[in-house]
Amino acid sequence: MQRRRLANLGVSALLIAVLMASGVLVRSTAAWAADLPTIVEKLTTDVIVQDNGGFTARQTMVIHVTNTAAAAGLGQFPLPYSPTIQPIDAIEAHVEKPDGTRVDVSPDGFRDQSAPGDPSLQMFSDMRQRVVVFPQVAAGDRLFVTWHSTAARPRVPGGFQFSNVVFRSFPWNDITTTISVPPGQMLQVDADGFAHTSEVVDGRTIHHMHASYPQPLANDVVVRGPYSRWPHFYASTFPDWNAFAASYATVLMPHVFVTPKLQQLADQITLGITDRRAQAEALYTWVRDHIRYVNVMLGNGGIDPHDAADIAGNGFGDCKDHVVILHTLLAAKGIAGAMVVINLGNESGSGAVATLAPFNHLITYLPDFDLYVDSTNSVAPFGALLLNEAGKPVMVVGDEGKAKRTTPVPDEAMSVSELAVQASMDDAGVVSGSSTTTARGPLALALRLIARSYEAAGKGAAAAARLKQLGSAGTGSFAFDAPAGSSDEYTVAGTFTLEKEPSLLDGQSFTLWTGLRVLDRPGDALLGPLFQRGIADSEATFCYPGRQKETLSLTLPDGRELDKLPKDLTLDSPLFHFASHWSLEGQTVTVRREFVSHVPGPLCEGATRKTVAASLGRIRDDYNRRVEIK
Repeated sequence: MQRRRLANLGVSALLIAVLMASGVLVRSTAAWAADLPTIVEKLTTDVIVQDNGGFTARQTMVIHVTNTAAAAGLGQFPLPYSPTIQPIDAIEAHVEKPDGTRVDVSPDGFRDQSAPGDPSLQMFSDMRQRVVVFPQVAAGDRLFVTWHSTAARPRVPGGFQFSNVVFRSFPWNDITTTISVPPGQMLQVDADGFAHTSEVVDGRTIHHMHASYPQPLANDVVVRGPYSRWPHFYASTFPDWNAFAASYATVLMPHVFVTPKLQQLADQITLGITDRRAQAEALYTWVRDHIRYVNVMLGNGGIDPHDAADIAGNGFGDCKDHVVILHTLLAAKGIAGAMVVINLGNESGSGAVATLAPFNHLITYLPDFDLYVDSTNSVAPFGALLLNEAGKPVMVVGDEGKAKRTTPVPDEAMSVSELAVQASMDDAGVVSGSSTTTARGPLALALRLIARSYEAAGKGAAAAARLKQLGSAGTGSFAFDAPAGSSDEYTVAGTFTLEKEPSLLDGQSFTLWTGLRVLDRPGDALLGPLFQRGIADSEATFCYPGRQKETLSLTLPDGRELDKLPKDLTLDSPLFHFASHWSLEGQTVTVRREFVSHVPGPLCEGATRKTVAASLGRIRDDYNRRVEIK
């Protein structure tokens, strides 16, 4: 369940994936009505729910392609599906020309193939796609496609769930969804941006959801996920989150079984360890290091895990397999564990009614230690989570109490990073030096992940690529300990030499170099995106408490001096502190910047966001302060 599947999403989200894959959609579009290459004129979904929570769905889409590029991109229209959970069992498609002429897709125009992606994972996946090859597609045509699918059983036993979200990056003239539930079933609907009505026909309750968004958002800057920002609805027959979690436990828990071999394995891993927390850490570390993560999609639409014994024997699994094997090993030692459904991306909330949307990941909760752990992260120390897992709504499966909870947000002393750069310039204008990035808590975990990617690329090649990303050309190398470890602190060092720039000695102004900087600059990430332009101050952004520092120094060639030092800057508010201070000692110029975020997290919204947004520009400008050699 590491990534959302077709069965999780409404068809508008499916269409987004199709359009992006076809090269038609640019996510942040500035197109206006006269220039729109693709218009969804109609999207109709009719769902009939069965007594067991299974359902049949008939879906029709009408797309107007207005130019040649759009026609070429959508001439082959892929429909992803899972043959085991929701197969496509009927389909019809045709092209309508501007003069009304209809050109049907012939039977050989429907082609079934494996879904695109990493070929090495195809053996672990049951996802496929039905590709509709439209004939004679040209600018001005309308493409009609209708498909019928059946989910014989619900994804989670005991109920029905459905969701839809409208991606505002291109126009939707008409979106209509009807959901018909059997007599006696209560469908709860949480709708935002959809009109919702219901009626009773022949004993069945039919729910109608309708929306129309013909004008796309121009230059929309995406920060949070679509369910957090755009029109959507959730629908569920589960009465509440506790009932939903109990039903989902019936999917997960049958795979947790302590066999004699698994008991022996747990005993071996914890040999000589008597402290229960230390035992839990040893078991977690073993799963992290020995169960290779792969994106497995088999069985019930990618939500059924494998048996614990098979996972241990195979040595691989996805997130649900990770929680199953860890849960089993913990049970072998009598340590309580619970499975936690979370969003690993940029969704900031979930619906008021119980569905798996927008969740896409599973981690583990240890109630005895009040600790969340994620063994799918191959470098994460015990109990360490990324910032994008902090303050997230979760559904806890297998622990007493409320199923709907929120992960903790680390305090400002726990999320810390510091960059120190010592550089010098020679008489030819060559800058060389060293940089050291040290971090704690979630920022250290981010640093470990980056180091893992540098290790895979090669430390020299990674350094050259990083310098290029930072706007410099040169060579260098990184140095760091093994990315996987148990320490809460981590360091990445580097040395670098930049290409000669003699113009710097002739009066060209410049900013001080950040060397092989790895993490965000002070004020970025913790207080929302610092360098991402165009975010409205009314738009909520992610923000977290923490501390960031950087010290950048440059030693000038003998006999050369600066024209003048830039001005210092100090910003203080109840939400944050930012200070930059410039100094000159002998031939060395130094700027020290410090940022402390006091926000509670995980969101800056409303008045807080407006206050923060007003200051981010001043912080950003401070990074552009330049010096000049005379």
